[in-house]
Amino acid sequence: MGGDGERLWYLERGFGPFNPPDSAPGFNTFLLVVIFIWAQAGFAMVIFSAAIKGVPDSLIEAAKVDGATNRQVFYKVTLPYIRGTIVTVTTLTMIAGLKAFDIVAATTGGRFGTSTIANEFYVTKFVQGRNGLGSALAVLIFVLVIPIVIINRQAQKRAEEMMGA
Repeated sequence: MGGDGERLWYLERGFGPFNPPDSAPGFNTFLLVVIFIWAQAGFAMVIFSAAIKGVPDSLIEAAKVDGATNRQVFYKVTLPYIRGTIVTVTTLTMIAGLKAFDIVAATTGGRFGTSTIANEFYVTKFVQGRNGLGSALAVLIFVLVIPIVIINRQAQKRAEEMMGA
């Protein structure tokens, strides 16, 4: 079962009849993205579920009395009401993506074209012992997170103003 062990499936670029160009990321990167989405989906769904249940029934009833369909109620009432939650979950997911270390380290170890900034930081600082470059990579992660946090704060302020808080 599994062949003779001579096939290095993790180095192959194609999958079945699909054979991407050499400039495209490898199949490993695609699988790591799938793992990351799977890991973040549960967290996001719990938060979104709580936010949607927090939408006042009076708003939904008022929209339906005014003749809105279920789709219109969702897009015109529910989504604007949970906008702050959407921004927060998006922000947390983006920050988690920037500091993604564990999934890559556990699956590929950063080899085969799947390294992230966090993996490069780890290898540079702790494996190679290059403290200066490792610290620079850590600062780079911090600098990349700052605009995300600023955008999140601005969106939170808009959501608070919209809700009248």
